[in-house]
Amino acid sequence: MTRREWWYEPGDAVIDVWDVDGPILLVCGAADRLWPACSQADDIATQLAYRGEPAPTLLSFEGVGHEIGLAVPGAGGAGRAAGEDLQATGLARAEAWEAVLDHLAAL
Repeated sequence: MTRREWWYEPGDAVIDVWDVDGPILLVCGAADRLWPACSQADDIATQLAYRGEPAPTLLSFEGVGHEIGLAVPGAGGAGRAAGEDLQATGLARAEAWEAVLDHLAAL
């Protein structure tokens, strides 16, 4: 049994984006070893397009893994546990945080 299988049931993390009434921002790390975040984000974008919904904003970061999810400043996590490139993760977090602020300001 993998670590992922031990704690994660796929249905637990499903977010019903089809009912979101507004713009969607997706952020992922292409080197995520916990789950295929970027391919899942691509799937969401494809399904939204298929349904005639506006395309989401998608930020995908190379060399960055699961730790991108801690984009909020001071949220913790250095990326070492996941074997990530610390410099790439730090730069991606800063860019993702700015994108979150811009996204919220545009609402």
